[in-house]
Amino acid sequence: MLVKFCKSEATDPRDNIYALLGISTDARDTDLLKANYEKDLQDVIFDTTAFLLNFNELDPPIRRFFSWTLPEFFRNLNVLANEVLKCAMNIGHEALVKLLIVRDDVDVNIETSSQTPLSWAAERGHVAVVKLLLETGKVDMDLKDDISGRTPLSWAAAGGHEAVVKLLLEPGKVDMDSKDGSGRTPLSWGAERGHEAVVKWLKEAQHPLS
Repeated sequence: MLVKFCKSEATDPRDNIYALLGISTDARDTDLLKANYEKDLQDVIFDTTAFLLNFNELDPPIRRFFSWTLPEFFRNLNVLANEVLKCAMNIGHEALVKLLIVRDDVDVNIETSSQTPLSWAAERGHVAVVKLLLETGKVDMDLKDDISGRTPLSWAAAGGHEAVVKLLLEPGKVDMDSKDGSGRTPLSWGAERGHEAVVKWLKEAQHPLS
């Protein structure tokens, strides 16, 4: 419904959302989405997203953690769950990731802003959410990002995130010598950044003791 009417004109941009949600019986039944002009546009967008994705299941409630313009919000509607998953990966929000990865409309291998959810979490060293993704059994651990050609292991190694590197190496499902678009391997990224512990783990994985 929101997608269909997103181009409706309104003097106050918040009215684009309030008017459209007013058509929905479910939206009318929650105080969260009643017209409140003391809220800024960002809060209205966040509250609408929370309603659409059932954030109300989370306890305690979560604070606003992304900022979208109204056009960005409408543009993201068809892939809303995946866009929010990316944001949750960025901040390492474990409870929200748990809520999202079991949804039918979430693809745990889809790229948003040129990285997969696992790459986002690996780059930032969010161990708990990396574990959650791996536990789904649906994640391609060695999937390269379209633009950079980098794998989650490459991002984790460059960031010096030893615990994430260990998690990715344990199942033996990643190519440690995988080269990205610049011809760089995870080991070369870790070595260049001076991450000695990561380099040690990668070298030991390449040449395990018999």
